[in-house]
Amino acid sequence: MVGVAAAQFFPQAGYQGQATREKVFFPGFPSNVTINSFTGVLNVAWEIDVWGRIRRSTEAARANYLASEDARRGVMLSLVSDVAAAYFQLMELDRELRIARDSSEPTTRP
Repeated sequence: MVGVAAAQFFPQAGYQGQATREKVFFPGFPSNVTINSFTGVLNVAWEIDVWGRIRRSTEAARANYLASEDARRGVMLSLVSDVAAAYFQLMELDRELRIARDSSEPTTRP
């Protein structure tokens, strides 16, 4: 989106071409007339950014990109911290299970 917004700084060019062929029948004439028509158009436009509209739209697009990148990083950080918390909780439950099994087994004393 930043590239699209910044593209307005540069001149824009376009072209269009058309070719037509038609046969015209005139009443009373013994032969038909064939008309070939070719048209070509070239457009070039460039907007001078006097009031800063293009510059501000580019800055807004860049800010949106950076905000979305920060949001992605926040989601990744949240995901990693949730996985780490779940891992430590699993380790704690495994230790509690081991303690419960060790305490429930009959001990043989010599």
